[in-house]
Amino acid sequence: MILPVFVINMASQPAAYKTVAASIEAYGQGFQLHRIDAVNGHTATQRIGIDDARFDAINGREMLPGEYGCYRSHLKALESFLSDGSPYGLILEDDVVFTETTSARIHDIIKSLPDFDVVKLVNHRSPLFMSLLETDAGDTIGRAIHGPQGSAAAYLVSREGARKLLSALSTMELPWDVAMERFWHHKARLFSSDENILAFSSHSEISNISDQNSGYDEAKHPWYMRLRTSLFRTFDYYVRVHHTLLQPQNPDGSSMKSQSGAYKLPGISLTGELIAAISLLVFMSTVWVETDAYRYIALGFVVAALIRYARTDFWKYEKPMVGWAGLLCVAWTFYVLARFAYIYLFYPEMGTGSAEGIYLFPLFYPTLGFALLLFIRRPFLIAVAFMAISLVILIFGFHYDLLWNERAVTLLQHNPIHAAVSSGFIALCAMAFGIHTLNRNTLDTRARVVLCLLALATFIAALIAIYSLYSKGVWLAMAIAFPTFVVLVALTDKSQTSRMAALVCILIGLLSVFAGEHILQRVGGNTANTSWELLSDLKTGDNIMQDFDKAIKNPETGLSERERLMIWANTLHIWHKNPIFGAGVSWLHYWEKRPYQQTDFTLLHNGYLEIAIRYGFLGLLFYGVLTVWAVRCTWQATRAGLIDSAAFQCYVATLVFFAVTILSNSNVRLAIGESYMALAFGFAFYCQYLLQQHNRQYPRTYF
Repeated sequence: MILPVFVINMASQPAAYKTVAASIEAYGQGFQLHRIDAVNGHTATQRIGIDDARFDAINGREMLPGEYGCYRSHLKALESFLSDGSPYGLILEDDVVFTETTSARIHDIIKSLPDFDVVKLVNHRSPLFMSLLETDAGDTIGRAIHGPQGSAAAYLVSREGARKLLSALSTMELPWDVAMERFWHHKARLFSSDENILAFSSHSEISNISDQNSGYDEAKHPWYMRLRTSLFRTFDYYVRVHHTLLQPQNPDGSSMKSQSGAYKLPGISLTGELIAAISLLVFMSTVWVETDAYRYIALGFVVAALIRYARTDFWKYEKPMVGWAGLLCVAWTFYVLARFAYIYLFYPEMGTGSAEGIYLFPLFYPTLGFALLLFIRRPFLIAVAFMAISLVILIFGFHYDLLWNERAVTLLQHNPIHAAVSSGFIALCAMAFGIHTLNRNTLDTRARVVLCLLALATFIAALIAIYSLYSKGVWLAMAIAFPTFVVLVALTDKSQTSRMAALVCILIGLLSVFAGEHILQRVGGNTANTSWELLSDLKTGDNIMQDFDKAIKNPETGLSERERLMIWANTLHIWHKNPIFGAGVSWLHYWEKRPYQQTDFTLLHNGYLEIAIRYGFLGLLFYGVLTVWAVRCTWQATRAGLIDSAAFQCYVATLVFFAVTILSNSNVRLAIGESYMALAFGFAFYCQYLLQQHNRQYPRTYF
């Protein structure tokens, strides 16, 4: 391809033209030279296409003759390029020269980024450089956050780019090099190379095109007349930073990063993979043992991901972006911090409640998802290990007494309810694991049979544990989550094998219900009756507190249920005072004046009320919106073939299970709940990053 070169040269400077022409002849094979007779601003009798008043206001000085001549000369060069008819052109001032690498580097830019509008090839500075791509020649093309970079001595331009520049910059308000860099104004897709591709010649010190080394001090207005200039430059700098941080877009709204390929994951050794896999298993170990180990693992994942991001990924446009959901998590965290600060600064005597820090965890959800993308490379092997360990824990971690119909004793969890919740998660995961294994074509028959038997054994063991632990809330949650799982399999999985496997699981579940019907009735009968009566009263009554009081005083209400009802009534009483924003982190201060003083518990036994008493409907709305987004994101990843349908089925079923369990327990404050929420929302961000990696989403955020 013959590339036309338009060299802007003053008639009075033939030596400068000869120097650049000689360098092109020596190193510019395939380049066609054209001389543009530069406009001499000193001798121009009439200035056209300028806005003197605005130039003075936003530059803080008068326009220099050389600046005018430079500006008009570049417009003239662009017009000449459009008349030439070539797809790309190279605009040069006469103070730059080709080097032995220039030609190959320019052609590599065109090859790597064919849809550019303008690419600057020389700059005086390139600080805080954001990379769009790297050419085969090793040049990094992108944009600088800090600017202006200075110099318009050499730039590539396409026909569309030339038209945009001529249309938007026909009236001079700024020097040409400054005006051309303002891509957010003229809408041309303008980029720069981080290193100069042409060299400055000795003529750069004596060029008459811009007169950049003289006249500025004399042309400056007094300081009080430059206040508007300062405001303009401050605002313009903010706009530059804003647009530079955003991923460049194509005219159709897609991201230009897709032209440089998908986000490239860092290399990781087998040892590194093993460490990451073990760490994730420890993070999920709350279903086996109640410890705070998951917090330290999460912190390790987040720190490792942030270090990688700050060192490498932040400076690349191809990096995954958190999107609006990530910004929502950040905004929520700052809101919670503001509530903390308000109490500490103005009402320190009110103190704070317990477990308040968990509402800051959403800040880490996007980064945890990024860590999963970076470090988890063999999720199936991790799932196999999870199933095997779960089976061992279910067998040896409980003391069962099924023959005497006694409640099982958990050896590793704090109480049987927590253990039952954990067993429910394991049962649902075992169903999904079995279905995925049945359809995993990379496994041979023997491995598939062994792993399916592992899934079945784990599923049955989990059901036995759920049955034996006598948790009414978990029984109810499984009664809803099981059918949800089967419906999801029917809707999202075309495999008949998967559907049959799901039906087998349902049959096993139903058989366990029929086999233990007398236990279900003995343990949950009274609770079901009084709960139904309370719901009927709430539906028809006008006074919620009176309905709760009636249920509390009902002699058929069990002791534990009466305790819960009093706690909930106390919570509703406090929440009612500020339903939108809640009582904040100092809710325990109001708890001292609760209606039912006979209960001392501050664990509210309802996850929704835990949120509502602190942050009201706003808090419930935040988590609700985030949950809906998470389901949608994982579904999009499933439809795109980026995650297996069994993963989506498990994801939604466990969400439903968790949502029901927190109706009667404060699992959001327990290790199992905290770790599950972090992993669930982290996984949703992981899916979002996968979608971006495969050019299915184009979020417009800074990070």
